[in-house]
Amino acid sequence: MQAMEIEGWMDVLENCSHSEIRAAWRDYQTDPSNRTARGRLAKPDAGAIRAIVLQKRPRPQLVQPEPEAQTKPVVTAEQASRILEEVGFTPRRFGASGQQEA
Repeated sequence: MQAMEIEGWMDVLENCSHSEIRAAWRDYQTDPSNRTARGRLAKPDAGAIRAIVLQKRPRPQLVQPEPEAQTKPVVTAEQASRILEEVGFTPRRFGASGQQEA
C-alpha cells in the first residue's frame, strides 16, 4: 500500500524539481490553514503540494509572432504603366468633361 502511495506522489510531482517540492513543503507547513483545530499539521496529499508549486511558478508570457516581411515587391504606378505598355495594353483615358480622349 505504501509503495502505491509513493508511486502516486511520484506521478503527480514528476514535472516538479526537487527545490520546488521542498519550497512547497515548507510553505505547506507554515500555512496556518493547514493545521487542525488542535494545531497539528494536517497530512498533505500530492495534489496540495503540486498546487503550491504551480502557484509559485511564473505565469507564461504570450509571445507575439514577428510580423512577416513583405514577400511580394510593391509595384509603383510608373512600373505598372510601363508593364501595360510592354504588353500592348493602352487604357482609355477620360478628360475633365468625362469624354474619352483620343
